Amino acid sequence: MYQNDSDFKKTALRIGASLLLFIVFFYTLIGAFYPLFEEILIEGLGDSVGNTASQIIYGFSYLAVFMIPAFFYNFLSRKNSDKTETKYLLSFPDTVVTVIAAISIIFASAYINSWLATIFSLADGIMPEDTPTTLVGFLLLTFTIAIVPAVCEEFLFRRTILRALLPYGEGFAIISSAIMFGIMHQHILQVFYATMAGIVLGFIYAKTRSYLCVFLIHFTNNLISVIQGAISTNITEPYASFISVSLTATVFVLGAISLVILILKEKNKKDVYDTGSFEKILLPDENHI
Repeated sequence: MYQNDSDFKKTALRIGASLLLFIVFFYTLIGAFYPLFEEILIEGLGDSVGNTASQIIYGFSYLAVFMIPAFFYNFLSRKNSDKTETKYLLSFPDTVVTVIAAISIIFASAYINSWLATIFSLADGIMPEDTPTTLVGFLLLTFTIAIVPAVCEEFLFRRTILRALLPYGEGFAIISSAIMFGIMHQHILQVFYATMAGIVLGFIYAKTRSYLCVFLIHFTNNLISVIQGAISTNITEPYASFISVSLTATVFVLGAISLVILILKEKNKKDVYDTGSFEKILLPDENHI
């Protein structure tokens, strides 16, 4: 057996064990214990305070469900971790352009998802079920839907799983981690949408190795969903539709501009590599002996 085959089997077993641990924690903490805690808190503290406390507990429970399996994988792999992994530093402008471009692509996949939902007469489950009606509600949803998932989902699926699979092929690592990410959402519609988002996030992480960058993409994308939910709940028609459409159009326009910038920068980079480090081929001096 080749060493690569042996290493891959060990990596796959560690990932499988970590995801099994994820499933156990998800169905115990989120599926069983959280509803019980929620009921006790609401009965003991009242609807308003109890709901706020239960949302905070849900956020930290969700965080634990992802982070514990990630740390478990890293514990199992501590002797095999790559200490010499290449790090890439993105400048602030490059980070902003990359985030905007990625969000526009994820938005496009969301619209394809909605189109598929209409064709197959399925309810679209991408937007958050709860919509904020107060500032406290908005902040709570920002915490539970935007901040927490961006931190823990990216840490498990990009920072841990995708990174572990990269030595066996960049394309394989991106696609396989994206499929796992999609299945994790456990909703027939969200599987497609999350898988497409996972491919975008995986591609960017593979090219940049920047956890911060994929976190910002995930966070901003989910935050926009929370904002759209708040708009639809708190602003009357037709103003809500106008604001929502304007927000979406802005994302697509800025995304298209950002994609063009990234393509041009990549083309310029290739031209520089093709013609020499100073953008021209240096020929030897005829008088040089």
